[in-house]
Amino acid sequence: VSKFKLMEKFINGIIDAQKFEEKFYKIWTLNCDKEYDSEEILKIDHETLIFSAIISRLFTDCDVFEPDPSLREDYEISEVELKNRVKKTLLEIKDRYP
Repeated sequence: VSKFKLMEKFINGIIDAQKFEEKFYKIWTLNCDKEYDSEEILKIDHETLIFSAIISRLFTDCDVFEPDPSLREDYEISEVELKNRVKKTLLEIKDRYP
């Protein structure tokens, strides 16, 4: 499942926030563990860096997600807020990369 399909499943209520977070972390880890040679690194352009920053922001959003309101700290977000941030991120990606 790609990041985009996963985001759409969450937005459309097919999966809940905890499942989204779990699967997103798996995708994130696979991408972070990928090794690049020096030639590939030199080919990374400005748009790739912007895309990476957008996805990194979503990773941070998942990191501050706390499903249990009784455990939620002031800096943590609910499932509704996470869903809103995922929607915003997906729209930003679709606008930037039609």
